[in-house]
Amino acid sequence: MFLNEKERDETIWACRFCMMCQTADRVGEIICNESYTPRGRGAIIHSLEKGLLVWNEDIADIMYTTLNDGRLQEWCVGNYDHEELIIDTRAKLFAKNLVPEDIRQFLLQLRNRFTNHERLINHLKSAQLSPDASANTLLYIGRDVTPEWMGTLTTFAQFLKTAGVRFNILPQEPLSGYEFYQAGDFDSAAACSKTLATAIKNTGSTHVMVLEADCFRMLTTRTKRFGGDTSGLQVEHFTTTIRRLAEENKLPIKHLAEATTVTFQDPCNLARYCGNTEDPRKILSLLDAELIEMDPAGKLAYCCGGGGLLPVHRPEVAREAAAMRCREAAETKADYLVTACMGCHQMLTHGCRKDDQLAPPQLIHLIDLVARAVAS
Repeated sequence: MFLNEKERDETIWACRFCMMCQTADRVGEIICNESYTPRGRGAIIHSLEKGLLVWNEDIADIMYTTLNDGRLQEWCVGNYDHEELIIDTRAKLFAKNLVPEDIRQFLLQLRNRFTNHERLINHLKSAQLSPDASANTLLYIGRDVTPEWMGTLTTFAQFLKTAGVRFNILPQEPLSGYEFYQAGDFDSAAACSKTLATAIKNTGSTHVMVLEADCFRMLTTRTKRFGGDTSGLQVEHFTTTIRRLAEENKLPIKHLAEATTVTFQDPCNLARYCGNTEDPRKILSLLDAELIEMDPAGKLAYCCGGGGLLPVHRPEVAREAAAMRCREAAETKADYLVTACMGCHQMLTHGCRKDDQLAPPQLIHLIDLVARAVAS
């Protein structure tokens, strides 16, 4: 859908011959099988196009065993969009009814689903942080709020109150459609995109703050292309919100009380697909935290293991990718591994639990780290 025929043909041609990004592909590194590398996938797609291979469950396994995190295109000297090529191939598998059963069941649970935020709204009311239905700003959360995250979201709501920002929350929040898009189910992605855009417009809000990077990517780069009307909406990731409020002197961020070293996990959808690596680091500098970058970091940072629906289809590979990233974090010897994505935080929590010689830094969400400085 997002590659035209010429771009698609050129990407297949390039990927089937070139091995330059082999070292950039974490799945290929873990599985150690050429079929699960960018060049292997490119050769398979070419053979499928030429009728040299048959579309089957083995092909589906290969195409759904990938992180699809944008790192390959970032690495590629020709800027070929291998990740979008994989999504295009997944769409063909979807049309041929060859989607792996675990992916099918996962999507079935999501179809026609809304996220109920009544418990969160009641919790905020009890904390004197009630959402305001007439507010011009909408806070889009983008996931279920488990007890683990209730405190983090309450903290962010307190930031907004301190800064004088009135905000609304949708009690029944439509999905962004990101998972359907990644799976190649474009019809469901389009349905979600239109439903969400309509729900936002119906609130009267024109400013949308987004907590999750995958939802931010959808709303800024995909929702409109799937038919959702986002005209007149200003969409902002929460890291941009915090930085902006701090620079406007509306959110008083002080230095952390103690000298602190941190390393930061860039969310793939924020750093690569949306090009924002600066705002989280600016916030860390406002805290006077010493940033020790993992190698690699920024736009070339490795995925946490949660990309491309890999935890749904091959959870053991996703966990190993998370563990590898935790080892890279441990090598920095930083006090904290800071995340700006609840999905990343969840994957790295599992990855850092694996026994290893290096003790990883303590995981903390950026909002919770900022809270220590606001309160100090």
